[in-house]
Amino acid sequence: MPDGIDVLIESVIVDAYGEDEQLSAFCQAFEEEARFPLRATVVGADLDITGVDYDGNQQRGLRARCLRHGQPYEVALLDVVPAGPLTLKTSQLLNAYRRWACADPLPALPVPVLRLAEWVYPGFAPATTSPSPPLTGNALVLHPHGQWDPAEQSWGMPGQLQHPLLRTVIAAGARPCFELTPPAGHSSSARGPVAQDPIARAIQLQQQGRHQVARAILDALTKSHPERVDAWCQLGLMALHTRGPAVARRPFGRGLTMTEAALPDGFNGVIDAGLATNQPFLGCLQGLGLCDWRQRRWDVAEATFTALVWLDPTRADVALASLDAIQSHQRWTRPR
Repeated sequence: MPDGIDVLIESVIVDAYGEDEQLSAFCQAFEEEARFPLRATVVGADLDITGVDYDGNQQRGLRARCLRHGQPYEVALLDVVPAGPLTLKTSQLLNAYRRWACADPLPALPVPVLRLAEWVYPGFAPATTSPSPPLTGNALVLHPHGQWDPAEQSWGMPGQLQHPLLRTVIAAGARPCFELTPPAGHSSSARGPVAQDPIARAIQLQQQGRHQVARAILDALTKSHPERVDAWCQLGLMALHTRGPAVARRPFGRGLTMTEAALPDGFNGVIDAGLATNQPFLGCLQGLGLCDWRQRRWDVAEATFTALVWLDPTRADVALASLDAIQSHQRWTRPR
């Protein structure tokens, strides 16, 4: 099934016929959406990339305009290896062009940790002595996925008042963005037809009122594949709506345990919910926060929803509304 890079390639080359037009389309996409300059290496030499050109020579492909010691150069864009922070869109375009050209993807940059004074991820996975499937090492792998820059986001109408916490997050500036993915050889979320996806099947059964059968499917999935954070999240959601927060805490907590093993100490990056593999982690975190809210564990719930705003500030409306209610000690009520 096409991933995000395939979708981006299709959007860039739509209505572009032949290699020449498609190269021109990629060049235009870099001109309009990539952020330059960026630090990079070419055959081990450090330089700055200032832009991308296409001169009509299909054999040469896209060319990168470079500066080294103040001198301009031109190299093949496929020879460029970023050596510093990238915006999310720039990283996506570079990998899209490389895939289109049948080149290997960019090597992953080391995971950076920016020491902001305002916030670092504190960790919320609960300690438990109850029987659980064994952890299989780091169940997820944290991959750099460009740079999240608040200057590139839409924050409403000019002059519109923003939530104080959101203003703090914006003022903290650009931070690295990350994607959580299963390690090589591990099961990932099913992508086939609904009938082949046990989670979709469980949701369907739950909607039919067959809760025990739905839970049995998810229990079996988490036992055979404990790295399936999406299954833990769905178990937690089912329990929260049918059996209450005391029961829901365990599956949400297990999902967080599987994820937090991949986060380095002092982590303060962005986990963008626009990347599908990040959604189960954010769902478990929100679910555990709802459990704490319902059980009136005000301080823990406040810390959880504060973390959700820092982790995914672009989509923070629900977390901010919940945070305001928690800080006012309003009891949780089921949404209508």
